[in-house]
Amino acid sequence: PVALNDSVEKKVPKYAEWNFNIQHELPGALVLQVGYVGTHGYSLPIRYDTNLATTPYDPNNPASSDVQTRVPYPTLGYICGNTFEGYSSFDALNVHLERRFSNGMALTVAYSWAKDLEVANQDENELFDIKNLRLNYGPYNVLQHTVINYIYALPFGHGKLLANNANRAVNEIIGGWQVDGITTWNTGGFLSASSDVNNDMGGRAGNYPDAVAGQNPNSGPKKVGEWFNTAAFVNPPYTRYGNSHAGTIIGPGYVNFDAAFFKNIKFTESKYFQFRWEMFNAFNHVNLHNPGNDFGGGTAPSSTFGTITSSNPARIMQIGLK
Repeated sequence: PVALNDSVEKKVPKYAEWNFNIQHELPGALVLQVGYVGTHGYSLPIRYDTNLATTPYDPNNPASSDVQTRVPYPTLGYICGNTFEGYSSFDALNVHLERRFSNGMALTVAYSWAKDLEVANQDENELFDIKNLRLNYGPYNVLQHTVINYIYALPFGHGKLLANNANRAVNEIIGGWQVDGITTWNTGGFLSASSDVNNDMGGRAGNYPDAVAGQNPNSGPKKVGEWFNTAAFVNPPYTRYGNSHAGTIIGPGYVNFDAAFFKNIKFTESKYFQFRWEMFNAFNHVNLHNPGNDFGGGTAPSSTFGTITSSNPARIMQIGLK
């Protein structure tokens, strides 16, 4: 095989962006902002194999079983093509709630409900057919995403709302505490099922399985042994692309709580000793990794298809003094 590079006239990638926001002040020193943002990309660079077969395999012509007899340049192998036909579409509802630090508390909540469709991130290892980009067009990233940041100085001890008149010993125990945290939540990422059945068109890209009519891949059972409905897929016949397309599977979501407790022990007005207790994944929530998405090459799915074998780390705690 010979690797060459086939370049076309370069274009300038283009993006059209627009947004609209409404902001309103709420009681309790809160500010709410709700908005829409859209971004559409055009003339985006993608790479592909220009030496793909121009005709499919013909079972009545045994000679056509050799894919090199059906490619434009039979004496050559892979030829990298660069083109500017990629496109993307992103639309999102954004909600932002903020409370600036006041009376010992600050809060920020950011929520996004987005739809991200694209072929712009494809290269020659994934792009099936430059003449049919819809094969690789589908949803990416996640549908919903939320991040909550907060700071709260506990209202105990001298100068606070509660136990303001506590004696010095009690104040040293209950006063000066602060809680900080970051909470993250998002729905599962969009995944594509793959197949080991040869599309017999050459190139480096793989294949999709076929979608089974009447079967929803995301109907369950949502277990580590079978996260999605594996009966929703079946391998395509040899020598064609499967029709399940990109982003048909939704992986496990993600929920994480990071928290920290701080206590400042003052010696003077400007000098103090700080105790820190930090927890990552504070509630030890199990966040699963994505399931296996390769159907395999047989009539039955592979043993790893739909199976989850790993997860994010368990709770981690650390204590610090400074």
